This record gives sequence, C-alpha cells and structure tokens, in this order.
Amino acid sequence: MSRPSFESRKLSFGESADAYDAYRPSYPSGALDWLFSGALRPVLEVADVGAGTGILTRRLVERGLDVVAVDPDDRMLERLGRTSTRVRLVRSSAEQIDLDDDSVDAVTVGQAFHWFDPVRAAAQLRRIVRPGGVVGVLANLRDDRVAWFRELGRVVGGADWSQANQDEVAESMVEHFPNVQRREFANPISMTPDELEQLVGTFSYVRLRDDVAEVVARVRRGLDEHPDTAGRSVIDVPYVTVVFRSVVPD
Repeated sequence: MSRPSFESRKLSFGESADAYDAYRPSYPSGALDWLFSGALRPVLEVADVGAGTGILTRRLVERGLDVVAVDPDDRMLERLGRTSTRVRLVRSSAEQIDLDDDSVDAVTVGQAFHWFDPVRAAAQLRRIVRPGGVVGVLANLRDDRVAWFRELGRVVGGADWSQANQDEVAESMVEHFPNVQRREFANPISMTPDELEQLVGTFSYVRLRDDVAEVVARVRRGLDEHPDTAGRSVIDVPYVTVVFRSVVPD
C-alpha cells in the first residue's frame, strides 16, 4: 500500500470539490469575531487566500464584507463562484498573490496554510494588508480528546488536535507578523454516519490511498461498534477551530 505524496495531495482537491464543500466543517462566529476584533482599522475588504470552494468565504460574505477569493485551482474557484456570486475570484498561489500592495483590510486563510511555502506566503500576506489590518490563519482540527474520534483518527491518519504542530504556524509568520496570538474555539458539527463517511473521503491522505475503500469500510465498522456512536442516526462530530491572529502595525 502506497501513501500519496505531499504534492499529489496538494493539487487533488478540485477532483472532489462538491464533496469537500458539502461535508467539510465551517467556522464558528466566535472565531471570526475574535480575529477581526484585533484590527486597528475598520475591516471592510478581505482577501480569503487558499479559499477553495468558499467554506470560509461564505462566512465572510455573511458578515457584509467585500471579499476577494484567491486560489490556484480553477475547479475549486468554479465551485465557489456557483454559491458566492458577489465574490471576486482571483486564480493565483499564496506565494505570488495577484493583488496590489495594501489592497485589503484583512486576510484570512482557512484550512490551507499547511499547503503553502510558509515564509514566501507570509511575505505575500503582509504585502497586501493595509497598516492596521489583521491576518488570520484558521484550521479545523479533529478533537482527539473524544475517545471515538481518536479511534477514527487512528484509522484515517493525518493531523488532529494533538498531532498538529501549531507552533510551526506562528514561527513561520513571525518575521512578517510579530506578536502572533493563538486561540481555540469549539466547533462541533452534527452528521449522519453516511455523511461522516463522505467527510473522511475528502481527506487527501485517505482519498488518494490505494486502499481507500478498505479505510472507509473500517471507519464505518468503527462507528457501528463503538458504544458512543453505535445505532445513532446523527453523531456529534467534535472539531476544534484554531485561530492565529496578527495585527499589521499602523
């Protein structure tokens, strides 16, 4: 059994854009409240970098913000454009963002920073944010403190709440963004067992494996057998949203 490479995983999400958009968790309002409360200027214009299908983008639009979505994958942007017609779409990488200097009041990165070259991307994020603006890196992580979800994590692999090296994010940002702050927010979602199977299938480290069908089958057996999930038509899936925030000096 071979495991997919980092590069193959990085460029694979457009193949399952609809499933990704339907089953990946969104972001809690409290996380965005805290992120934007740090800004030293009114936040009106936001760039969502690594926007994907727009899961975070839509939360920004709901807040009445003027949003530009940046992503290198045409298939993900096409999916985003179907649900967020008010958003300007820009196809470019995080390492070379096709936006002007000082063009937005805030930058968000949702579930994408680990795919970037962190030092080059941080320089680009700093370049496009106006003085007094804010940069936020958000990640939804599986909460492995919950027993059944910890056991599921052993089946599917990938980073969860305890495995993810959160310090690397702050360290990679510090040259361009001093005083990075970090906060966590509970972000549980309710899913049926079938939906949870679909969610697992959106993980690149599962979807691209040679034995993906076996992995998904093991997930379903685990749900059927664990006392906390067996027989349940709806399962509370425990996620934690981790937010890194830095304010650009005014």
